[in-house]
Amino acid sequence: MNSVLITGGAGRLGSAIGKRLVADGWRVLLADKDGTAAEAAAKAIGATAITLDVTDLAAVERAAAQHGPFAGLVTAAGGRFGAQAGPFTESDPATWRAIVELQLKGVLNSCRSVLPGMIAAKRGGIVNIAAIEGLRGHPQGAIFSACKGGVIVLTETLVRECRPHGIRVNALLPGNPDSLAKSQAADDAADVAEMAAFLLSDKAARTTGATIDVTAGWSLH
Repeated sequence: MNSVLITGGAGRLGSAIGKRLVADGWRVLLADKDGTAAEAAAKAIGATAITLDVTDLAAVERAAAQHGPFAGLVTAAGGRFGAQAGPFTESDPATWRAIVELQLKGVLNSCRSVLPGMIAAKRGGIVNIAAIEGLRGHPQGAIFSACKGGVIVLTETLVRECRPHGIRVNALLPGNPDSLAKSQAADDAADVAEMAAFLLSDKAARTTGATIDVTAGWSLH
């Protein structure tokens, strides 16, 4: 049975993706800084939970060694943290570090910890959860946008490193929950989960380096 690590596993997207992958027969490990929430989410979908702070590289490496190797990784930790921090020139530099640590370093740590096992197995799939702000930026979240842009470029860079090892790396751009609610659009978690499941499946054997918009057109408004 293939194993997948989902960071931010107690969150809206992480738990939805976990539920979808359990249905596909994956052994799902939901990792979240909020261990209690992770346990509740895991119990609801038939997964396993661990408490994990993705900003701590040593902790992520220990988790990968203890629970891996993994055939799949979904980096969903962070959510929209920092997306509405306000105009860049009015933002407090003291708040920047926390955003970068979670939204960018957390993805770096997760990929770095899981990839050795995938390389040894000569197979694997990574799905990084980015955001449309990583492509176009947003005046209310400059640091968030910069981090998500970094996640997209990291995804594209890892494709070149990982292709010889049979590992696929893609990014997803989910919708903004606040924008979806204002437009009375349905919650997109199930759609994001469906796309993540496809990207981790053998059906996506030739799909790598893609950055896929799952905003239902919100990104064009």
